[in-house]
Amino acid sequence: TQIYGASTGLARSLYPYDYSFTSFLKKDNYLPAMFTSSETTSKGQTNTSNWYGQTVRSREIVTPSRRGSVPKKKNSTFSFYKAPIYDFASALIYLRRLEIKTGEQAVIVVHPFASPYLAKVSVLRREVHRGLKCIKMDIKLQKIGAKGNLIRYDKMKTATLWLSDDHERLPVELRTEVFIGDVRAVLTGKKYL
Repeated sequence: TQIYGASTGLARSLYPYDYSFTSFLKKDNYLPAMFTSSETTSKGQTNTSNWYGQTVRSREIVTPSRRGSVPKKKNSTFSFYKAPIYDFASALIYLRRLEIKTGEQAVIVVHPFASPYLAKVSVLRREVHRGLKCIKMDIKLQKIGAKGNLIRYDKMKTATLWLSDDHERLPVELRTEVFIGDVRAVLTGKKYL
């Protein structure tokens, strides 16, 4: 899967951000095998690579935009044997495949970038959003510490996901309130291969 985009309009003048995420999923169960991302802001570029199995190996390279600055490299591993570990794309695919009823909650371990999180996804209601019948979901994240302890994650205050309420269950919008303000990813179109 590929997900890419950029900040636009007034937001771009305040916080220029470009991203590209590529996820390689296993054909038999849609679990991640490898994930790479490239994120660019005015401060520099962050490249992350994750390799998935029972242990997730991560490599993050942060290259500041200032001339003469040395890139910072960070390698880490995370092991979890009680449930599958998802990346960003495989987590969306997992949610799309669930028989979702209002009031139900899914709890999954996600390792989308260089750190693992426990995600609690609650189905709020069905509603029309952006002209489509959608399933509205609330997402809460807690960071998973080095010893498996749960740590409050303050960078993301709220997150709401709308999936189309049809056989495709496409992500229509992801809206988050984070430390820099309101951030949205909106489906602008689709085409079949």
